[in-house]
Amino acid sequence: MKKFYKDYRDIIRLIIAFIIFFFTSLIISIPLSLLGITIKENTTEYYLLTVAINVLRCLFLVILFRKDLIKDFKPFKKNFWKYMDTAVKFWLIGILVMAVSNILIMLFTPAKIANNEQGIKTMINAIPILSLILTGITAPVSEEILFRRAFRNAIKDKITFVIISGFVFGALHVVTSYQTPFDLLYIIPYSSCGVAFAATCAKTENVFPSMLVHSVHNSAATIANIFMGMII
Repeated sequence: MKKFYKDYRDIIRLIIAFIIFFFTSLIISIPLSLLGITIKENTTEYYLLTVAINVLRCLFLVILFRKDLIKDFKPFKKNFWKYMDTAVKFWLIGILVMAVSNILIMLFTPAKIANNEQGIKTMINAIPILSLILTGITAPVSEEILFRRAFRNAIKDKITFVIISGFVFGALHVVTSYQTPFDLLYIIPYSSCGVAFAATCAKTENVFPSMLVHSVHNSAATIANIFMGMII
């Protein structure tokens, strides 16, 4: 078993990171429930609460992995262009697989758009600037700390890490909002980016290159949606 994981302490931190990632909302939602405050979905208040939860989640994960982030930053700064060259190459491959798989899913199945993506577009229309902060900063930071740094710390074998990190990343973007079995096919395009980010982390042994390219990817998509909303 030592071939697949490094240290039980890293496994524990991975579990804690998962708990933080998925249960941070309780820190805010439970007090609201106790006070009898109900926030309906798809309202401005609901999206503002979503942003607050994501900011809080991001802060918790940064604190938990602060030593790893500090350790990664110096070599990232020193080897910036080399690391980013690797990150962009893997990202372009991921984007290509993502685009092709999305087209095939839309052409040959009833699933025309991932439910997660539809939810994000609705939020962008409601709070465009705050959505850019969420998708371009807090989400990439939180997701890269969890799916890349925490997973890489816990999984020793690079190939195993890339596969598990990429698939779990893709699956969790889909399984929480899917409505039909066809929607699960969107695990493929989401996982393609997850694998690209994980491959970058495995190649550079640094979380910042994948974090930065993930941020650029999300920001570009969000800005495009904002402008599309203005045109339409």
